[in-house]
Amino acid sequence: MVSPSIDAVPEPPLRRDARRNVQRIRAAALEVFREQGLGASHEVIARRADVSVGTVYRRFPDREELIDALLDDELLVVVDIAQQALDTPDAWDGLVALLERSLELASANVALQQLLTGSQHGSHRVERIRARLEPLAAAVMQRARDSGAIRADADTQDLPLLQLMLSSLLDASRDLAPQLWRRYLAIFLDGLRPGEPRTQLPPPIDLSIVHDVVVRSHTVGR
Repeated sequence: MVSPSIDAVPEPPLRRDARRNVQRIRAAALEVFREQGLGASHEVIARRADVSVGTVYRRFPDREELIDALLDDELLVVVDIAQQALDTPDAWDGLVALLERSLELASANVALQQLLTGSQHGSHRVERIRARLEPLAAAVMQRARDSGAIRADADTQDLPLLQLMLSSLLDASRDLAPQLWRRYLAIFLDGLRPGEPRTQLPPPIDLSIVHDVVVRSHTVGR
C-alpha cells in the first residue's frame, strides 16, 4: 500500500487566536505600507499589530508575498481607472482623468505610488497587474495623440516619466503641501496641449515652503 504524499496532508486549521493575529498583521501591514511605503520592516508592522516580530515572520516570512496579497486590489483600482479613461468618449478628458485619479490615490498611499513608479517590490500578482496596466495607460496616451488632443511630438513613454516626476514632488511635499502636485500636473498638461494653454493653475505654495520641499526631495526615502 502506497503511503500518501506529505504534500497531500492538509495543514491543520489555525486556532482562533492565530487567525486573529493574522487579521491584525494584515490590517497593520496595509496601514504601514500606505503610510511609509513598501520598505517598512516586519518590526514596524509587528508594533502596529501589537504582536511579536516572531509572529509576523512566522505568518508572513516573505514580505513580497505580503505585498502581493495586500496591494493587488489597490493596483486593480488603477487598472479600472485606466480602462475607464480609455473608454471615455473624449480622449483629452480620458488622459486627464487617468492622471488625476491615479495621483489622487498615490497621494494617500505611499506603497501604491511606489508600485506605480516601478518599484520592484511585490512578485507574481503585482507584476501581472502592472503588465495589464501599462498597455492601457499607453493606449490612453496614444489615443490622445492620434485625436490631436495633445501635441504630435508627445509619446507614450512620456507618461510614466511624467508620473515619476510628479511622484517625486508628491514625496517631497506630502506633509507640507499635500495638494501641490495638482499645480504642476496642470502645468504638465498645458505642456502637452497643442496651441494656447487652457488649464487653470491651482495657486502656488508659499515661498517659505519651497525651500523645505526642495530639501525634502533630496532626502526622502534615504
